[in-house]
Amino acid sequence: MRMLRFIKRPNTIAIAGYLVIVLVVFGGALLPPKGQMIFGDDIHRQYYFYRQFFNEWVGKGIFPWWNPFLFGGEPFIANPVVNIWYPPNWLFSVLPLNAAYSLHLALHIFWAMLGMRQLTKNWMSGVVFGLSGFFMARTFAGHVDVIAAASWMPWVVWANVDAMSRSEKKLLIRAAFVFALQLLSGYQTMAFFTVIAVGVVAVVRSITTRSTKPVIRAALAGGGGVGLAAFHLVPVAEFFRQSIRTFPFPYTWHSYGAMEWKSLLQFINPFQFGNQYTYAGPPPNFIEHSAFVGIGGLVAAAIGIWVVIQKKLWLGIAFAVIALFGLWVSLGPNAPIDLQYLLWKVVPMYKNLRIPPRHLILVVFGLAGLAGIGLHALPFPRVVRYLLSGVIVLELVWFSRGFIELRSV
Repeated sequence: MRMLRFIKRPNTIAIAGYLVIVLVVFGGALLPPKGQMIFGDDIHRQYYFYRQFFNEWVGKGIFPWWNPFLFGGEPFIANPVVNIWYPPNWLFSVLPLNAAYSLHLALHIFWAMLGMRQLTKNWMSGVVFGLSGFFMARTFAGHVDVIAAASWMPWVVWANVDAMSRSEKKLLIRAAFVFALQLLSGYQTMAFFTVIAVGVVAVVRSITTRSTKPVIRAALAGGGGVGLAAFHLVPVAEFFRQSIRTFPFPYTWHSYGAMEWKSLLQFINPFQFGNQYTYAGPPPNFIEHSAFVGIGGLVAAAIGIWVVIQKKLWLGIAFAVIALFGLWVSLGPNAPIDLQYLLWKVVPMYKNLRIPPRHLILVVFGLAGLAGIGLHALPFPRVVRYLLSGVIVLELVWFSRGFIELRSV
């Protein structure tokens, strides 16, 4: 029984801590008054109307497979923005939309934090990941599907790490199921980036164990996830195939919005070129270039890199490679070697990707993992580490609060 309490207590404390942080960050936006809603640019311009359309027709007893109000009509359920098969999206059908959007965003910020903690076994990794600029700036942008899909990244990696470590069928099935949920959540680009992260983890694990089993089991889990979500992915793929996104655009279109070297200053000062209202830095906007993990988080990640080198921690090595890859591709043609161009030439998926800094999710993911390693390794008394962790939490909560805003529906 003592062992059982020891296992359960940290999880309970972690959940309670993350819930408190989410409540503080979102505040009154979690229960907005009638006529008001958390602001998100895409929510106010597009997503809200899709949910309204769905609820209206289901209320009449008609399942809206088709949307007659755009162009000459187009598939509705196959539109990847809708994602009606993703269970958390059912919130939009059972709650008032103004409240559902706040709860949906807050739920996935919480889920991102908890997933990172599950992967790294370090509470601060979750805080650094969930309250990073990638998630919080996109809350203001209303990128509901991006946030939902990105929140599953640590869970997919965690499930695959378990499946690689032990040859049990149930772990392989679990990894496939978790990946399928990410695919159903929307914005499959995040799932693609997760595949890259899992691939790096599997390769590093295979090298350190001198076995091909990690790569093989990761591939099986990925294939299983695609198979489970195929009922959704097939019509979505057809939807894309008929859209402008499949037209052959030049590389300049795909590399537009790449980070510049001066963009790295935003890791130290997220508002170096202005905030979400006043941004005057490299194009396209503040949102796409936001990946702040806090100065404290950045210092902790640097310490984590030192620890990884000293102790040769295989997962830490994977975190470092993932972060470096994400940053390198985010620089696009501004990097010494244009890795994005090489991928665009060789990897079919890169023919459909644009705005290189969307790879910053990989940077944030890697830095969060390294930050957890760094904080855990600090040779200080526990109370000092708690104080340092508190400083990081306060810094990121202050940063995050600036993206939460209520406006009229």
